[in-house]
Amino acid sequence: IPSTGPAIIAGNHSGNLPIDGMMIWLDVLRNTTPPRIARPIADHFVPSLPYLGTLFARGGLVGGSRGNARSLLDAGEMLMIFPEGVPGIVKPWSERYQLQTFREGHAELAIRHQAPIVPVGIVGGEEQLPALFSSRRLGKLFGFPVLPIPAVPVPLPVRYHLYYGEPIHVQDEFTPDQADDPVIVRETAERVKAAVGTLIKRGLSERNGVFE
Repeated sequence: IPSTGPAIIAGNHSGNLPIDGMMIWLDVLRNTTPPRIARPIADHFVPSLPYLGTLFARGGLVGGSRGNARSLLDAGEMLMIFPEGVPGIVKPWSERYQLQTFREGHAELAIRHQAPIVPVGIVGGEEQLPALFSSRRLGKLFGFPVLPIPAVPVPLPVRYHLYYGEPIHVQDEFTPDQADDPVIVRETAERVKAAVGTLIKRGLSERNGVFE
């Protein structure tokens, strides 16, 4: 994790609730010197949620507008982005730890603002609150794109394993204006996805069990 300057942490997303984001937020805060806050970038509907939106905002979360992300990076902040978005947390049990399509915004932002991308593989979140099914109709009633219905009433006491990969120094490879090149942005996003996938495989192979 870079000790100073703009950076983007990009990882896989799972578990119906953003507990994985909370784990990274706390892990980065406790293990950086001086302590750094990873600013989560959320989908547009999250800040408007009653109570939860306020709670997340107090932890540093911001709505996922392009203007917000650019302002934070220009100020030297570190962003936490889950490129899978909502599809990552509502995928069925049969697709656990299978990466969904990576949105490319994190790659475009990194190149434009000359910020390294730190891939992170998160193991444990899939088993913490597995989805029974997801409903778009119920989601609309509560202001969500889709509402996951968990198979258990409370999160299970699983063990989280966070694997940080070597930063992808896009600032050494591209100039800011190359953020307008869709091919470069797409290929960079795929590099990040591949790095995250490798870290997930390592984590799954090294852990001894869900609760260990």
